[in-house]
Amino acid sequence: MEQRPARGAFDREASAALKGIAILMMVFHHCFRVAKLYDGYAVSFFPFGKQQVMNAAFACKICVSVFAFISGYGLFLSYQNYAGKGTATRWCTKRYVKTFSGYWFVWVLSAVILQIVDGRTGRILLRDGGYRGFLYGLIDLNGLARLFDTPTLEFNWWYMSAAFVFILVTPLLWRARDELALVLAGSVVLLRVLNGGSGKDVFTGTCSVYAFLSPFLLGAIFARYELFERWAAIGSGKRWARWYKLIVMLWLLIACYKLYHNVPVEYFWELRFGVFPVVFVMICVEYLLPVRWLRKALGFLGRYSMNMYMVHEFFRPFAYAGGHFAVDTALLLGISLAVSVAIEAVKKVLKYDQWVNKLV
Repeated sequence: MEQRPARGAFDREASAALKGIAILMMVFHHCFRVAKLYDGYAVSFFPFGKQQVMNAAFACKICVSVFAFISGYGLFLSYQNYAGKGTATRWCTKRYVKTFSGYWFVWVLSAVILQIVDGRTGRILLRDGGYRGFLYGLIDLNGLARLFDTPTLEFNWWYMSAAFVFILVTPLLWRARDELALVLAGSVVLLRVLNGGSGKDVFTGTCSVYAFLSPFLLGAIFARYELFERWAAIGSGKRWARWYKLIVMLWLLIACYKLYHNVPVEYFWELRFGVFPVVFVMICVEYLLPVRWLRKALGFLGRYSMNMYMVHEFFRPFAYAGGHFAVDTALLLGISLAVSVAIEAVKKVLKYDQWVNKLV
């Protein structure tokens, strides 16, 4: 008989399942966060109000923070297991190849298809002509377009620049592993000092690499101090204690949701992208992911999350054919998943992952 997953355990399966939740939230966010996205399409929001659905979709922006949190947790443990076996440069290089190999494959595939369909690749990357087009393509291929503010085939791929930065800073976090709380506090202050000014000038933007340093650092802190396990141990074996914890966490989640919509993001983006997502993740890890069938279903989505993240925006206009916001979201999720499975099949035929493993 299959053993029930331990409550509070954040292993590879739990990580994949959490990625599945995040990718679902991302698809919903990109479909319905603002009305102009589905302008011209007949969409029903029954039994909810249109604004309620849009508010929920807007708040699903925390999916980025969930991915950043998972990265912080996983990268910290990865380097912890590696420390003393080689140089930081070697670890960063290997981790970069592992993380970006899937991105490279889909980027090249997308560039070829987009050029054939409507000439978009040449129009975007070669708009300034000459050697710059080659340079833009190289930067985008390596996931650095957001860092250098250069043209990209798809704007939503900006998160790859964040992934690149997260890999680079992980060895530094390991060195400061006993002062991670101080590092988190310092990053909050430092970003404001570097940006200077006041008000909106201190906010790096909702699609900024640095706006999501706080959830990344929180992920590393959870890994360093085993906070999932410590939290799950509180009230362990006492049903009333677990229900009490759930009620408290749900109250915090609702409070964070309200603050997300009412507190100016330019002043308190760490609340939106740091505190709120962590409360959400803690509830998922202790109360949702131990459910076996849910863990498996979400884990299946999570395994294809990279491909789905990269291709879903190309198919979003077709998703509104469902006529209902839930059907539209499920339709785009299904199309993206099917394309992602097909991509993995092509990679298997070409033995792409084997070549990547040899490179690593």
